[in-house]
Amino acid sequence: MLQRGKRSVARWATRRGRMFWVRLSVPVALLVTITVGRVFLTPDLVFVVLLIVFVTYGSGLEFLKRFSPFVALLVSYDALRGLVPHVSKHVHYTEMVTFDRWLGLGELPTAWLQRSLHAGTLHWYDAVFFGIYLMHFVTPVLAGVLVWRLREPGYWRYMWSFVVVSYAAFLTFLVFPAAPPWMAARDHVIPAIQPVSDQLWTSLSMHSVPNLYARFAPNQVAAVPSLHSAYPLLVALFIGRLFGRRWGAVAMLYPASVWFGVVYLGEHYVFDVIAGALYAIGAFLLVNRVMDARDARLARRSPPTGAAGPTPSGDHGIPIDQGTVAGPLVLTDRAAGAERAPSGSAAATSSV
Repeated sequence: MLQRGKRSVARWATRRGRMFWVRLSVPVALLVTITVGRVFLTPDLVFVVLLIVFVTYGSGLEFLKRFSPFVALLVSYDALRGLVPHVSKHVHYTEMVTFDRWLGLGELPTAWLQRSLHAGTLHWYDAVFFGIYLMHFVTPVLAGVLVWRLREPGYWRYMWSFVVVSYAAFLTFLVFPAAPPWMAARDHVIPAIQPVSDQLWTSLSMHSVPNLYARFAPNQVAAVPSLHSAYPLLVALFIGRLFGRRWGAVAMLYPASVWFGVVYLGEHYVFDVIAGALYAIGAFLLVNRVMDARDARLARRSPPTGAAGPTPSGDHGIPIDQGTVAGPLVLTDRAAGAERAPSGSAAATSSV
């Protein structure tokens, strides 16, 4: 009997050891494949990659419940934005140029930055800014995973903020299709600028793999507001709200880098960046106000017995703006009850 028990323990330990190596090797293999293959990640590919990882860790169903609506809504937005050129024929070129020249005392900030930093030669920081630019779809989803695992009550606030800002931008694209700097230079509206993104895409041998996103018609006049500006700021705002001001201050380095990078690369004007930031702040305030009102209404209907009073919450009473972690970062099931890619590339989409 004792011998049988020892063999059972040995088999259990062997299976556990195998699962450990499987769970370790799958994310590493995916990361190596994406990095070595230099694959451009679209929202649907990010979702598939993360689903594989979470299935490996036994949380695939939970991941599907949380992120299927998020990714589906963002993908539907991307599918719809290809309609913009068919609805609005007049493309705006001059308004953004006028503002940026006023801001730059007669010179476009993009032209000044490229003359000062680029001068026709690629540098290491070009690759850094381009890499951050390509994380446009990846970072919001990864940050969403972080919010889900560590601050789950704030997850739906986070998700709906991205949906609101995306569709608000889509409605703006319908009534105000705007050309980005690279297009204005191509059409001789402004002096020529260096196609830094295209140079880097070719230099780094980036490419796309078959994906749903590639089937959508790109909208290359989706520059105002810049979602490359809005998405990073939303990530930073929610990190500050859910993890504390110190982490929020650190997280602001991300949108600041993106803002600088998209202007330097010639993907957006400063005007676009400011508009995107304002849209992000508006979506953040609107969604949180609606959610706060909903929480207050629910609290009035069924006040908790013996509670000292309501606490500021992400969604359901978990304190926010605290430095403590609400739960361990594990990928196992919980107990019950608990845009444009460079023009000319295969992945060309839009300039949002």
